[in-house]
Amino acid sequence: MNPRTYLILLLSLCFVFGFSTAWSVSNQAYSVTGGPVERVSMNPDFGTAEMVSGQFVITDGVDFAAKARNFVASRPDEFKIQQPDQELELISEATDELGLTHVRFQQTYQGVPVWGCQTIVHFENDRTIYRVGGQTIPTPQISVAAAIDEASAGQLAVDALKDKLNEKNLSTSAQTVIYPNAGNPRLAQFVTITSPVNGAVRWRVFVDAQTGNVLNEYDDIQFDGPDVGSGLDTRD
Repeated sequence: MNPRTYLILLLSLCFVFGFSTAWSVSNQAYSVTGGPVERVSMNPDFGTAEMVSGQFVITDGVDFAAKARNFVASRPDEFKIQQPDQELELISEATDELGLTHVRFQQTYQGVPVWGCQTIVHFENDRTIYRVGGQTIPTPQISVAAAIDEASAGQLAVDALKDKLNEKNLSTSAQTVIYPNAGNPRLAQFVTITSPVNGAVRWRVFVDAQTGNVLNEYDDIQFDGPDVGSGLDTRD
């Protein structure tokens, strides 16, 4: 087969596949129009959708947030959220200068936020979604009763980082979260360690709220601080 014939055949197959995909998806909560071909990108760690795009006409819901949640509920194999009405907490809703509305949610479980898991639903108009982007994890099946309180977690975090912290006077604050933990979610105390006298100290530590083990840690100082430099401006 010569290259030109092969290219024509390949383009033909792509057209047929794309056309069939665009029309093959249907659900009670929405319908797929003959517009852009649906595309889905999945997170390999969580098995949930990071991005869903296409053109989905929403028929259920009294407002943008309700329509967005209904869309997520209609696709359990991709988002894996059992009760979107309870697990997707509305953070913001904004309409830009182009008339596109963007609805942002924080994933929660029994009122506890899932760390790092937010998703944004983008609307073309008041009844058409064109993209959902962000991250969710499957609805956790864990207890949200912490055995390690926030104060105890702060001390455990400081003890775990004693070889990395040179400051003696340290402050800690904590928030109870669900840590995704690469697909094995754990209830955790999200501890922030700072120094009252040294602005260059800001460590984040996830302490397992059941066992007290450190799940993860990272230095949240992104820059070393100000530096001195010189240069020529536009007038030399």
